[in-house]
Amino acid sequence: MKNIPYNYKTVQLLDGEQHGEEFLKINPMHQVPALQVVMDDGHSDLITQSLAIIEYLEENYPNNSVFPKDSILRAKCRAISETICGGIQPLQNLETLVDYTQPIDLPPLDAANRQKVARFWIGRKMENLEKLVKSTAGNYCVGDTITLADICLVPQMFNARRFELDTSKFPLLEAIDKRLQEHKIFKDSHPLACPEAPKQENK
Repeated sequence: MKNIPYNYKTVQLLDGEQHGEEFLKINPMHQVPALQVVMDDGHSDLITQSLAIIEYLEENYPNNSVFPKDSILRAKCRAISETICGGIQPLQNLETLVDYTQPIDLPPLDAANRQKVARFWIGRKMENLEKLVKSTAGNYCVGDTITLADICLVPQMFNARRFELDTSKFPLLEAIDKRLQEHKIFKDSHPLACPEAPKQENK
């Protein structure tokens, strides 16, 4: 979106690469994404967590801003983004559905029950998200310009469909997502368009 040159490196979560010794030097939280920033003097540093990375890019590359100009709308844009990244996404990730079992000695969920749990929480939270977005929506989550909220919504809608949730229950979010999918930036960054992506979605 900001036309920033970058190099992409895959971390295969389903193969457990996020738990490997090399990746833990990058992010001890065992999570992606991580951004390595190389300065003009050759010095490099690492930033983790999606929203922190996006805020860093926004501050250093202010073109094509991902935030509304109005301060109230900026705050609401952040609220929508935090709702997705902090309130929905963690409930459907590997640590919640799969990796929790061994450390606390609980029996693992089978694939069908993992999907059931994910669908329940995504559905409940997205019902609330639909109401939240109604107060700010235009063509997109906040008005008629693509913002951080839309950048967070698109992967969440993808994951909802991955877990076979009926997204027609959220007509506003579904309509916004459909409009966003028409943009090249979202086509190019679609999960199945990324390097080494599986040919079919993993259930």
